[in-house]
Amino acid sequence: MILMCIAFLLMKMGRFEQLSDEILIKIFDDDCLSAEDLISVKNVCCRFDYICNYEKLWKTRFQSRYPWAWKKIYSRSIKPLNSQKGKKDLETAVTVSLKFEKIFNSISHQSYKFNNITSPILSSIFELLNVGSIGHLIVFNELHGIVHDGSHKRLQSQDGFSIPENEAIVLFQAFTALRHFEAWFTAPNSAMETDLTKLYYAKCLIYHVKHYLSSKKLKELFKLPPQRQSLEKAAYYFAEVFQSNDLLDTEYEEISSELDKLVLIVQSYLRSTNSNHPAISIRLFSPDEPLESSPYSHEECIEIFQCINLKFFARSFFRANVIKEIHRVLLNKVIETKEGNDITLSIIYSAICHRLGILILPTIRNDRYKLKWKSPNSETIVFINPLEGRFEYLYNNRRGVCIDDCPTKTVLCHLAADSFQIARENAKNFSTDIDMVAAAGMVLFLESVSEDYNKNILDDVLGYCVKYEVHLESIIEICQKIFRNCTRVEETIKSLSTYAEDKLTLQTHGPRSLETKRRKFVDVKYATGMIMHHKFAPEHGVIFGWDKKHDLVSQSTFQESAFLSDEFNKCYEGEPFYKLLLSDGSCCYLAESLLEIKRRPTPVEHPEVGRYFRLFNGIFYVPNAELLMEYPEDEKVKHKFLNFFVED
Repeated sequence: MILMCIAFLLMKMGRFEQLSDEILIKIFDDDCLSAEDLISVKNVCCRFDYICNYEKLWKTRFQSRYPWAWKKIYSRSIKPLNSQKGKKDLETAVTVSLKFEKIFNSISHQSYKFNNITSPILSSIFELLNVGSIGHLIVFNELHGIVHDGSHKRLQSQDGFSIPENEAIVLFQAFTALRHFEAWFTAPNSAMETDLTKLYYAKCLIYHVKHYLSSKKLKELFKLPPQRQSLEKAAYYFAEVFQSNDLLDTEYEEISSELDKLVLIVQSYLRSTNSNHPAISIRLFSPDEPLESSPYSHEECIEIFQCINLKFFARSFFRANVIKEIHRVLLNKVIETKEGNDITLSIIYSAICHRLGILILPTIRNDRYKLKWKSPNSETIVFINPLEGRFEYLYNNRRGVCIDDCPTKTVLCHLAADSFQIARENAKNFSTDIDMVAAAGMVLFLESVSEDYNKNILDDVLGYCVKYEVHLESIIEICQKIFRNCTRVEETIKSLSTYAEDKLTLQTHGPRSLETKRRKFVDVKYATGMIMHHKFAPEHGVIFGWDKKHDLVSQSTFQESAFLSDEFNKCYEGEPFYKLLLSDGSCCYLAESLLEIKRRPTPVEHPEVGRYFRLFNGIFYVPNAELLMEYPEDEKVKHKFLNFFVED
């Protein structure tokens, strides 16, 4: 606003076009002017646009304003930087970032009383991803800035401006001083202060954006002929969805390079054992390159398999880990930690073989996930179990044996089902468990592009997604597909489809109204934002809501436990009940007499803290605007307890 006023004033005075090139470039280079400001200046000063093009300055400003996107677009480009493209990219980036900011600032208000970000908000974000060729990178840049740099940072004020004789410079520096003052005045109190609500929704958005983009890439992959559907690339796209909090800065090319290094280890070992083996000097095959026939004999292939088993599996370079952790199903994490499950380790095994020119295909035999290799000797099929490093030979003269290969899509379906089971076992009963949401989303996506109906896993996933109001469009799409393809549909599926449609309709109607909780005539001792101890458990937590007495509807949203049984709650009938986010990542609903104030408050490590609170001030959590509207009188109550902490 300040910029536009001064620009308008200068134009009215007839001075803007009279500024020297040096001053115009200085305006461009001043750090306090945003990319948005410079685009505005360009629109009112044609010569400013010309000079910036001549000096090739647009990309410089793009780099400073959008560093994450810059790294993705330009840092690895081998082509010379084009000034016109730099200006066009900056204009696109400014358009996207301004629209993104407007949408993002409305998320908390629009989604507060829903279990997840609403469908209309997500649709608006997805539209930005498709703006030009860099829309998705700009959205990621903005989210990256919130998650990794904090929502806000105080700009240092600059004092002691000298007053040059040139009137134009005086005007420029006056403008600069105003910009710095505006930034300083509107900034939060702390230089590193982060808005927890913005951080919470940014992390949620990163997942949804990742899911949207990865689904598009997988759809394109599935359109290719089966022999060109790279399994390792599909596994990488799958893994992207689960690693939203760190944005998965690792590119596929880096994963492919790590797999290339494993092949070099195999070749080196072969060189020491059989210097005449043809695989030692062979050109590595691209993961996308179809393989038709093996360049080796049966014995030479077996020698390669034995080498892979010895170097990577028999000596525990790669290990099968029975611990149920989501990282065991994510390709880049398996390569990093050297621990995976049968599917991910088999994908790595097949990727090594593919680069050496050996086609091995995933299959399921005796309810075990294995790799199948058809020997150049047409009479023999070899099954490889990477986990055990064992071979199983099957001869074609055995009649009645039918072995079906698992296409890439089927392998990912198994991987998604495994990830959902792992995430469910580790879930802490909150709606935005990213692993659960990601696993459920991939199950739904893969079911939507598959011909089969996997009832065993799909029913659970549909129920979870309806409960937590996520992927509602996918639920409706899959249910419609079931209705078309199945002659008999269970009532459960019909009910889930109806629930999903109803919840989607509610989301399109805008934010839900908030029920204000007044304290008049209500004897409630504690307040939202207070950090409490559970008298009979080691966990502590923060209050994010209360009821003047036990409420069955509130209780139904929490995981069942001994503290929530009907018999237990009858002992505290008539007491206020509190909703808490606990430090172990779970939630609970407890009577007032079961709680006591934590005398030495510490932050509560719970992923949903940001849904309700803006920051932690060292004693209490400060509510965001929505929680404050719901419990408007709680802040006064918390002040009564200040002496409690001071005296301690």
